This record gives sequence, C-alpha cells and structure tokens, in this order.
Amino acid sequence: MSAQNDSPAPRVKWRWIDRLLARLAHLIQPFMNVVRVLWLTGWSTVLFAVGLIFFLINDQGLDILRRLVETRGWRGIFGNLFFLLGVVSWGLSTWYCARLLLTRRFPLTDGVFFERTIWLRTWLPRLGGSLVAVIVAAGFVRVTRWGGGTAAYLLIALYVVLGVLLFLMLWKRREMFSRVMQGRTPEQVMDSLPRGSWNVLRVSFALSWGLLILFLIFPVSLPNAIGAPAILLFGTASWILFGSMVITYWPLVNGYPSLTLPLILFALAVSWFNDNHTIRSTQPAASAAARQTPASHFASWLAAPPEKPHSGEPYPVFVVAAAGGGIRASYWTVSVLGRIADESNGTWPDHLYAMSGVSGGSVGAALHAVLIAEETAGETGYVRRGQRSLRNDLLSPILAFFVFPDLVQRFVPFPVAFADRARAIELSIESSAADPEGAASDRFARRFLELWPQEAAYRVPALLLNTTVVETGQRAIVSNLQIDSTFSDSVDLLDSAKRTQDMPLSTAAHLSARFSYVSPAGTVRKPDGKVWGHIVDGGYFENSGAATAGELMQRMREVVLAVEREKKRKVALNLILIRNDPAASGVCAKGEVEAAQPTAHPGLNDLLSPVRALLSTRVARGRLAEKGAVDLVRRFHGGITSAQSPGCENGCVFEFGLGPSDIDPPLGWSLSAKSRESMDLQLTLHDEQFACIRGLLTGSGCTDVPVCEVRP
Repeated sequence: MSAQNDSPAPRVKWRWIDRLLARLAHLIQPFMNVVRVLWLTGWSTVLFAVGLIFFLINDQGLDILRRLVETRGWRGIFGNLFFLLGVVSWGLSTWYCARLLLTRRFPLTDGVFFERTIWLRTWLPRLGGSLVAVIVAAGFVRVTRWGGGTAAYLLIALYVVLGVLLFLMLWKRREMFSRVMQGRTPEQVMDSLPRGSWNVLRVSFALSWGLLILFLIFPVSLPNAIGAPAILLFGTASWILFGSMVITYWPLVNGYPSLTLPLILFALAVSWFNDNHTIRSTQPAASAAARQTPASHFASWLAAPPEKPHSGEPYPVFVVAAAGGGIRASYWTVSVLGRIADESNGTWPDHLYAMSGVSGGSVGAALHAVLIAEETAGETGYVRRGQRSLRNDLLSPILAFFVFPDLVQRFVPFPVAFADRARAIELSIESSAADPEGAASDRFARRFLELWPQEAAYRVPALLLNTTVVETGQRAIVSNLQIDSTFSDSVDLLDSAKRTQDMPLSTAAHLSARFSYVSPAGTVRKPDGKVWGHIVDGGYFENSGAATAGELMQRMREVVLAVEREKKRKVALNLILIRNDPAASGVCAKGEVEAAQPTAHPGLNDLLSPVRALLSTRVARGRLAEKGAVDLVRRFHGGITSAQSPGCENGCVFEFGLGPSDIDPPLGWSLSAKSRESMDLQLTLHDEQFACIRGLLTGSGCTDVPVCEVRP
C-alpha cells in the first residue's frame, strides 16, 4: 500500500503542461534560430539596416546621391569610382564576415543549431552581400523623382547589375574559381579559419588603419577627393570587419561571449578621461577693437560717418535674425543677404548693424560678414561668392573623422585633439571660405575678434552667434559685443572667465552649429585648464535667433530715442527674419490665419514622445521669439495691427522664408545642385521685399511695403 501511495500520480495530472511547453518550444524554435543567426551577424545586420535607412529614407543620403549624379568631369568620375568601390567593400565585408561567423563551430554552439539552420546560414550572407548594391540602386531611383537625367538611370542599371553579379559570384564562386579553390569541400561547418581568410583579414585591417592615418594627415583634401558617400561605406566595411571578427569571432572561438557589451562599458568608463572636444584656439595675428556694450557700440556705430552718404530720411538700420538648419540655412542666409548687398549700390554695409544667428544661420551670417570685411565681393557679387563657398563639400571631412579617427578615440583612454571631428568641419569651413571663386579669405582661420580691427571697428556688422550651455540650458553668445544685461539670463562666451578669446572664426561659427551627434558638444575650459562647461547648438535653446535680435533692438531703440531727442538725426530700425523651414508658415500674416493643428503620431508613444516634445518645443520657442520680435517693431512706431510703418519710415519687418517645393534641401553639411537651384528660384518669390529694402538703402524710399499683420 505504501508503494502505491508513493506513485507519481500527481505528476501525471500535469503532463499536459509539459506537452504544451514542448509544443510551444517546437513552434518558436525556428524563430529563435533566426534570432541566433542575426545575433551572430549582429554587426553586419545593424550596419545593413543603417545603410538602408540612410539611402532610402534620410534626406541627406538622398542629397549626396544627387551630388554623385550631378558632378561632372574628373571629380565626378573619381567620386563615382570611389563610391562603387565603397559599395563593393560594404557588400563583400557583409558577406565575408557573416559567412565566417555562421560556418565556424564555436565551443558554445550546439550541433543541432547547425543542422536546423543550414539554409539560413548558407543564403543569408549571400543575400546580404548582394542586396547592398540593390539598396543603392533604389536610392538612385529616389533621385529620378527630381530629374537626374541619363546619368541617374545609368547608375541605377549599374548597381542593379552589380547586385546580380555579386549574388552570382557569392553563389557560384566555387565553380567560377575552381582552380583556386581546388580540393576544398563546401563548408557546412569549419573548425578553423583557412590561411586565405587570415590573409584577407590582415589586408583589410591594414587598409582601414591606413585610411584612418591618412585622414589625420590630410583632414580636408583627402575626404573631399573620396567623397562623403564612399567614406561612409568604407567606414561601414571597416566596422563590420572589426565588430564581427575582433569583437564577436575572436571571443566566441575561445569559448567566451561576444565583447560588444564590455566594449560599450569600456567606452563609457574611459569617456571620463578622453574628451578631445576642447574648443580650438589660434595665435593672434593682428590687433582687434575692444569689445563694447551694445548701447555704447551702437551709439559709436551711429556716430561713425558712413562710407557712402545717405540722402533719405530717416536713416534705415537693419538687424538680421538667421534661423538654424544646417547648410540649408547657411546657403539661404548668404543668398538673401547677398542679393540685398548686390542691389544696394554699395550702401548695405553702412546700414547693416548686427546679425544674430543660430546653427547654419550663424555660418551663413559669419560668411556674409567676411565678404563685407574683404570688400571684394562687389566685383563679382555677394550672392555668387557666398554661394560658391558653400558649394564645397563640408560633409566629407566631418564624416571621415566621425567613422574613423574620432570613433576610435572613444575607446582610447586619453584625448587626441587631432582626432576631434569638430576640428575637421572647422578646417573644412576655412578651406571653403578660402576658395578663390568664393570668399577667397583666410579670415575663418584667424581669431574671431580680428574680424573687427581697431582701424575699422564699425565697418563689419556685429555678430551674435547663439549657442546653448549643456549644464544649465542657458543661452550663450559669441559676439564682438559684450553680453551684458541687454540679453536676459545669457552667458558671454568671450569673457575673461573662459579660455576662449583666441578661438578662430570657424570655431565660433561652429559652436553655434554643434547639433549632436554629428558635431560633438564643445568643451570650454577656464584659464587654469579646468572644464567650465560644454556648448551645443543654439537651436536647443531657440532656433530662430530672434530672441537675441529682439533684445538687441530694444537696447538700440533706447539709443535711437536719445539721438532723436538731441535732434541729431532720425533713425528707423528694421528687422530681417531669415527662416528656412519649408514646413513652417510665415510669421507675418496676410489676412486671417487658422491656428496650427498638431499632427498626431500614434506609434511608439512611450518611447518617442519625449524626443518629439523636445524637438517641437525647440521650434515653438523659435516661433514665439519671432512673434515677439515682430511685435517689438510694431510697438516702436505705435502700430496697432501691423508691424509695418508707412513707407517703413519708422521701421518694418522683412521675412524671407523658404516655402514648400519639390525638393526639400537637407539639414546636413552638403548640398546638391538641385537643392541649391530650388532655393535660388525661391529668391524671386520675395521680389517685393527686396525692392522695398533697395529703396530704403538707395534713398528712393519704399513705395510698396510688404504686408506684416501681427498674428494673435
């Protein structure tokens, strides 16, 4: 009886659960096998997905493909040749590393896994290695939506054919290279790497390190010669090799798990010691005018005699707010200001007092200031010279450093200043400004403050380049003016508490355009070398530049009232808003305007809502600042509903915004000819405003004032 009492009858009662679990395990086993295969090839898979997004979704990816289609001559031939080599490198590294990882028998890998995944292990590397060319072909298909001509269709055909050839070669390589591979059996499972594989890996790593060293030696010329798309693909191939073979293959073959997580933790640990993003300094080459407060500087500026006498009354003075938006903002800013200067009969520098910029708008404003300082733009035109400087590829150098030296720096426990990717883009800006057909100037490589020499302190307009302090969220401003109480709760980045007085103009402009993660946060140090704080893009605080411009104009208004009380002269303050977001409606209303309605994004609400709110708030703060500046001009002349005074005799607002078009120029640091042409065409949409400003500058007056009703 006791034996019967000890029987496992209760266990029999729950056997259905065991059967259910076994059934579920059997059902999910194929899925888990796929997961294990993708995990083994994680570096290839992740970078494959990044390339897919970049070429098929990202606007900057589309625009660099446009550049490949448009560029002619030897530069076009070599650019496309390097890109072709990059695609082949990406495809072969994807296939080769995946094949080695999926055919090697590792100590922690069970034999059943190999048996059940033969098809996937065989065909996934082949498909991945050949599909990269098809992805690129699909990217060129996107280009044909906006033209591209025969060249685009030839490139589509080329990369489709390349994809097919890669697939056939990877599939039939044993038959195609039977003499080389004689005696080898088809590898289902390998116990060691063949000697040939070791040789291939040695050569590949040597090429990758060689390219890294060459980028350090030639930080601008070599990346520009290779081109941004090819650099991206060479970097992708290099990191697939490193991640797959060093981070994954080597530990697995020795019985350890992948080192990806330990590598990330190591990078986080050494980040306390290897910050190489300290802002640059340069040696003083000439004296600079002493910085003054805004009130004192503007009073002196008004008192300085203009180079060309102005016949009309009142005397028009202009302040510019140039919004951020990468190279799109830079190009639009120099185009708008350049056209005003070209049509002013040489009087524009006498009436442009200050420019407040953010991000790409700061780069454009700084370039326009350099053109005024050089006094040579009038010979060939401000528009032409400014645009020519920005036709150069600013993306390639920073991308080269991003995927090679500066990425390696993240794993080196001490800083290497020469590997800083911020240095690369600043040198690129300097090189572009030195273009003989562009600004033809070395001023971006010289000290920021030397743009205002003592003997011509008021010839070049004041610059206020807006940035954001990471630690406090405050607005910080780089300017030749002292940042005093005129600007509420703002930091003066050139005061004596910081080691910043000798920064180059390129560094000052880039400080305003450090939008992570392409550009790193700039490290500001105290005179004793200790870290003061970190600086990022001014758009984090407010993306229009109008907040700074509005506060400056408020102080300028006080000076104007004092001048007018003494009956010395009558002055009209005008605001120019340069906006470059095609999706945003204008600030100046024309009739009734419906309130903007939010566009709902139902997907990934918990994950993405904080990011969406941050970006939307950034835009909303800029719009609020623009409205505040417009309302300020209205109050200057006692207006009720309009920001414009009759004939602009007491001030006006001029808004130059990019509207919707077939091509939306990207926010990165490279512009195709199609993107530039799209913006050039939109200049004609503002003829009315250009004509009004021209009349004010030349003394003939503004007879057709643009509408700018104050929005509620």
